[in-house]
Amino acid sequence: MTAADLNFAKSQADGLFRRKRLIGFGIPAVIVLYLSYIFFAFDLPGLAQRASLDNAVTLVSDSWSHKVHVTRNNRTPVKWNMPSRVNGRGAIPKINAPIGSAEMRL
Repeated sequence: MTAADLNFAKSQADGLFRRKRLIGFGIPAVIVLYLSYIFFAFDLPGLAQRASLDNAVTLVSDSWSHKVHVTRNNRTPVKWNMPSRVNGRGAIPKINAPIGSAEMRL
């Protein structure tokens, strides 16, 4: 390699590092600018000023204590009504749910 080739390779590497450095600082800067725009566009300082601590305590306690209990009865079998063929075409199976008259189609 000649000196000209080395200088060209060095300038290429320098340009690559410069682009990566700009991207490395540019993308987080754009994200911070966008978040600051959202902060003021949705009036978060005004919302914080009007917020009530009693409501916040109620919301947090409700989110912590709310539970949904789901039970499944494995003793009642699911009944499948599945005709083999209807007018030469495959049929859509119908499941009769054990809970009542609810039906489910596959």
